[in-house]
Amino acid sequence: MNKKIKRKILTDAEYLELFENFDPAKWREGTPEELAEHRERAKNAVIVEIEEIDANDTVEIEEIDKSDER
Repeated sequence: MNKKIKRKILTDAEYLELFENFDPAKWREGTPEELAEHRERAKNAVIVEIEEIDANDTVEIEEIDKSDER
C-alpha cells in the first residue's frame, strides 16, 4: 500500500521567504521538530519550483550534422 502525501503548494511570497530569511546559525540550533518542519517546507518549495519549470519551459533539441566532423 502506497502512502500518499498531500503537499502544500507555496505562494511566491512563501517560497521567497524560505530562502531570503534563511539563517544558518538558527538552523543549527533548532530542535529536531523545527529541523524536520524546515526540511519539509524546503522540500515542498523545491517540488513547486520543479513543477513550475516543467509546466512553463519547453526544450529545443538541435540536430547535429555529424558529416562535417573530422
